[in-house]
Amino acid sequence: MSAHSKIHSGQPCYRVRDFSAYIGRHRIFVEGVLPEMETGKTSILFVGGAFDGSWICRQQLDYWAARGWPSYALNLRGYYKSRYRGVSGLGYRDYLDDILSVRNHLHLDNAIYSGYSMGGMLVQKFAEMHGATALILYDSDWPKQVAQAIGEVTGALRTVPPVMHFVPKRQIVEEMMGMAVSDREFRETLAYFRQSFLSGRAYRELEIDRIDVDASKIACPVLVISVSHHDDAQAELARYYNAARLLCEGYSHGSILMSRFHIPVTRSVAEWIARGFPHSVRRSRRLRKPDLESVRRKTMKLFYYSGWNEPRVNICDRRGQELTQARMKKRGPGRWRDESLFEASFSLAEGRKFYLSCQGHEDRPHGRGCYDPSGRTLYLRDGEFFPVCPPHFRQEPVSFTTEIYCRELAHYYKINVMLPRDYSSTERKPYPVAILNDGQNQWKNQGAYGGWHTDAIALDLARRGRCRDLVLVAVFSHPKRDCSYLPPPRGRADLYVRFVADRVLPELRKEINISKDRREVGIIGASFGANCALYAAVKRPDVFGVIGSFSYAHIPDDPVKAKMSSARRLPMARLYLDCGTRWSYDQPSRDDHTGLTRDLVQIARDKKMIPEENLLGVIAEGHYHNELYWRRRIGRCLEFLYPLE
Repeated sequence: MSAHSKIHSGQPCYRVRDFSAYIGRHRIFVEGVLPEMETGKTSILFVGGAFDGSWICRQQLDYWAARGWPSYALNLRGYYKSRYRGVSGLGYRDYLDDILSVRNHLHLDNAIYSGYSMGGMLVQKFAEMHGATALILYDSDWPKQVAQAIGEVTGALRTVPPVMHFVPKRQIVEEMMGMAVSDREFRETLAYFRQSFLSGRAYRELEIDRIDVDASKIACPVLVISVSHHDDAQAELARYYNAARLLCEGYSHGSILMSRFHIPVTRSVAEWIARGFPHSVRRSRRLRKPDLESVRRKTMKLFYYSGWNEPRVNICDRRGQELTQARMKKRGPGRWRDESLFEASFSLAEGRKFYLSCQGHEDRPHGRGCYDPSGRTLYLRDGEFFPVCPPHFRQEPVSFTTEIYCRELAHYYKINVMLPRDYSSTERKPYPVAILNDGQNQWKNQGAYGGWHTDAIALDLARRGRCRDLVLVAVFSHPKRDCSYLPPPRGRADLYVRFVADRVLPELRKEINISKDRREVGIIGASFGANCALYAAVKRPDVFGVIGSFSYAHIPDDPVKAKMSSARRLPMARLYLDCGTRWSYDQPSRDDHTGLTRDLVQIARDKKMIPEENLLGVIAEGHYHNELYWRRRIGRCLEFLYPLE
């Protein structure tokens, strides 16, 4: 599917992560949502209107980041968490300085600036002074030149308090949300507004006197979004900038940005961007309540063991706000007389979570707020998820150690093995397996920096329904580690890979039910161990189809990179690539071969591997090249390489 067709379909393509920071000497609070992978798409910075903190843009941040655009929303001084004592002394130029501070800190030199209401006026002036890739103006205020063209009288003798504060009525909140709100939702919204204070001086400059903006100095494309074709100011604003215009009939001033009906508007904005920011385009979109987003959804079937009478599934958005409920039906008896097995099937959109409740009681995961499993059919019992009906008598994971001799490398390899939970209590299909290079560092509290904790993390993910139960095989490194992990001619990774493929796995299969399907046999390594893992993929694709590469190391005339570049298609069923951006604490100017990992991700994309489907590339900002940081990333690697079916 082309980039344009993906945008047009409204489908989110990327998993996302949250961002927040206090920036600059005035501690401007910025929140954002970023795609998990680097996409090369332009960042978007949102500036809200009068009294509107970054919270008003959260639906926008989620939408854009899920489609590959890093998205941020700032809070001007005095707004939301950008606390400031001298609000009364601020002018509009101080607010422009806030935007500039955020731009410089986040390196948003080529960003798209989206301004809502008064924020739209600020981004117009900012683009005149500092430039922008594009401007998106949501029912924006207008400059003095537009006011004069429509005959507006500016500079009225109107008294404005030094500091302005606004607490909306319920009717206004419901207009913004596009629906009736509960008492709790109304109180939460008011709590946001009560945290924002606007300078009366800046308000007069922007809203009453108006400010000058020279359209000839705004070289970027502009999109003007308005809610009525009778709005002469918005029509003149579009003419002034030779802008594209989007008319959203039936919407209100607030609902174009944040109501549950914002999706058709936002999708039209995405189409405008995808078409290359065409000028002087006029398009209308009328609000239709059924015209909601068609997003990727999965139908989840949940089986739940409980002593409750009528449990319900409470479905929440990514931030934990409750959206809807699903009633569970009794399926059969539980383990004892007072317990029953319940069942519910419900639709779960991308990023949605849930918890269970009954008559004021709640079942939530400890310390996590909501359950967030990735499977489609799951059993939930005592806080753990299972892909099949769990046994009555449980068994903890079993670990043991063995040694296998490698004649070619003249070395007895020590190997730690961890079997999944309930291994002896259930009869399942063969388990997937992960070969872990540098096995001496893989178990919790063992090895350098306390180890990766791969054993504990894999178990936790399985219990949370985030990845499959799998067999972990941690192979300790050879005394001559670098030589054994580097491919020929620099090393003898060919001998090591052959040893694992033709000796270790066959020996373990004699005693353990390990899959022979290459799509379920993986090898994971870091640094030179990552070079070895990728070498195994191209050397023995008949055995290894699932590859995890952490901080792939640079070597001159790299044969693995050359092989990947020259191949028509890559043999990996799933490929995870990551790195940090720093090398070590005492070498601050050296990175984690970050550019090399970016090159490998791009090679994989050029070979038609699909991001977030069979390819995941992660650049972990601020992470160093050591086990402590690999520990932080191994969980996401296992989730991606061994997803629940």
